[in-house]
Amino acid sequence: MTPRAPFPWFGGKRRVADVVWRAFGADVPNYVEPFAGSLAVLLGRPGGAGLVIGEDNVHRDYCQFCAGVKPGALVAPQESSMAKKKTTGSNGHRVERIVRTLRCDLTPDEVSERGDRAAHLLAKRDEKDADRKAAQSQMGAQIKELESELRRVSTEVRDRAAFRPVECEVRFDYARGRVITVRLDTGAQIDERPMESHERQAPLPIGDEGETEPQPVH
Repeated sequence: MTPRAPFPWFGGKRRVADVVWRAFGADVPNYVEPFAGSLAVLLGRPGGAGLVIGEDNVHRDYCQFCAGVKPGALVAPQESSMAKKKTTGSNGHRVERIVRTLRCDLTPDEVSERGDRAAHLLAKRDEKDADRKAAQSQMGAQIKELESELRRVSTEVRDRAAFRPVECEVRFDYARGRVITVRLDTGAQIDERPMESHERQAPLPIGDEGETEPQPVH
């Protein structure tokens, strides 16, 4: 039975370990594990291959367990070409090369380039800000128009009625000195008022008699 790693590992290759070893072949003279992880591929080895554990972050006792060998039988952890570059200082201390983001003085050309970039970004910002204000203004007008229509429709629903152009007839009652407005679709009187002074003169019976054309009332 092939042993299994006692813990999961992100990117572990336990499920493909047999595929890896079939590709390698059973007569591998030396097997190097550069990135140990859970050592799933090592655990799936058919046996016979020499072993090199190239990851110094793996506990050595676990390496001994996975390899199934006596303590001290494993080759010491090897440096990977992708690991941090390490050297030995003059005093014998270990030195590591790393990269950090630190303050650096700009050259005159870099200062000039960044000044041009800042001016460009400022102009672009102002352009976008103007576009935003114009869009907000247009959107505000559209919202007001929608709100106005919403209020009108809501009022019509509440009153179950709407205002529409309706042909009406204005009747002058000279006997009573009154002006009466009647809607012609229902015949209902909608308005009555006293005659103005200029309306009290009755029209003279000149020309053809008949109904006069309705006049708009303001």
